[in-house]
Amino acid sequence: MVRVRQHGEDGQLFDMPAFLPVVEQSLQPEEWLLDIEWCTGESADTLQGLSPEELVPHSTLVSLVSGLRQTIDGTYRCIRSGQPVAELRAVDSSFWEVSGPQQFEAEMLALCGPV
Repeated sequence: MVRVRQHGEDGQLFDMPAFLPVVEQSLQPEEWLLDIEWCTGESADTLQGLSPEELVPHSTLVSLVSGLRQTIDGTYRCIRSGQPVAELRAVDSSFWEVSGPQQFEAEMLALCGPV
């Protein structure tokens, strides 16, 4: 597990829309389990309303996070072939805890920088 920044030096927010290219290339997700306690943006109500046990197709997640501004508290679990392969957890609008294959963790550190 690595911790990466949620806020860039230029005011940039590191969140799921920015993570998707790395996630898609490294993990090839099929589905997601989402447990979003608090987020902002057009799709906030939908994301926060999903059951943590409900499998969400990757294409649906892509649509939902296109309207996302920031995940303040919440967990995204990436599923491939029915198995969890990675987890991204936003902690109190401060940082992300990222766990998964070592190469994925390294790519996330390179994208966002360590805490």
